[in-house]
Amino acid sequence: MISLDISQLAPDVAALLVSRGSDVPSLQWAKQPNRGAKASLDAIDETKLFACAALADETMASGVRALLYLWNGWPGECAMYAQAAPEKERWYLSGLCERQAGHPDVAKECFAKVNGHTIYESLLTYANNVVSSVEDRVLKRFTSLLEMDQVWEPYLFIDTCEQARAGKCSEAAEVVIRQLQCREFELLFAHCYQEATGKAFSDKPRVDASAPRRPARKVKPQRSTRSLSNSYSSSKSSSAKPAKTSSGGTSSGAHTIRIRCPRCDAIISVPESSRGQQRSCDHCGAHVMVPQKTGVSSPISSKSGLKPSGGTQQITIVCPKCTSKIMVPESSRGQKAKCQRCGAVFMVPRRESVGSA
Repeated sequence: MISLDISQLAPDVAALLVSRGSDVPSLQWAKQPNRGAKASLDAIDETKLFACAALADETMASGVRALLYLWNGWPGECAMYAQAAPEKERWYLSGLCERQAGHPDVAKECFAKVNGHTIYESLLTYANNVVSSVEDRVLKRFTSLLEMDQVWEPYLFIDTCEQARAGKCSEAAEVVIRQLQCREFELLFAHCYQEATGKAFSDKPRVDASAPRRPARKVKPQRSTRSLSNSYSSSKSSSAKPAKTSSGGTSSGAHTIRIRCPRCDAIISVPESSRGQQRSCDHCGAHVMVPQKTGVSSPISSKSGLKPSGGTQQITIVCPKCTSKIMVPESSRGQKAKCQRCGAVFMVPRRESVGSA
């Protein structure tokens, strides 16, 4: 179920949104992955996807593509493309993936680095308007804490989603929580799409007129998010430099992709044909490995990732820092791994985080 006005979107983007169907998605979108949508996203370039010759913000376009992967049930691909998105959106997308995968502690760490977002005010207003008077302990606690502070609480919503996943709330309350999760996606998608294209996007959410609503409340100015169950407190925004765009020496008319330089954090545009090869960053001169398409296996050498050990089942993941393809044993899920190309240490996602059936 998508309630955005899709007539304002590029045709291919609109088609990828409505392909999910008319039902409210479950709490874990990866349980019902849309393979056709993934194939379309893998094959389409930015010019056709957004139906425009030039984008206003290429980093936000990566955020849009990441959201389309997530919406269609592929959090692994979402996490990969999120690396090229602006800092707040990168952490927000990572938090969404971890929350849906059932990793609340990691999700809270991600949202602490978001440290507030422009969509929070609209999300709070929506929650106040559509949450019905369902007699449910979990939902009552959620709404009472929101009403107390009149600030959207991402940590509280993570806890509420976890309780719904564990079956601790009524069926009616779970539907409300799923609607809130869907609305959060819509608001973030509208924000990223408008920034990516530079075109005003009039957001028109669809509200069930038959559902009882709470009176709208005046929203106070945003302040730091309160830490809840795991005592996470809002931290200052990360001091990472804003992503810079580098031409990457692409030829005009060629299909291009964007990757992030691990040294200077610049966004580099490179030809689609350069996947699996090294390119030089125009900004700092660092050598950057262009990742293969997701789902395409490729030989892994000491220059591009971890060496697979023989005799065990292997999985392919993407290094979150240099985006190189890495093969690791299936048994290493949930453990830390080190990329031999850039030296980054990261957590190998558990099976729930992998966007495949």
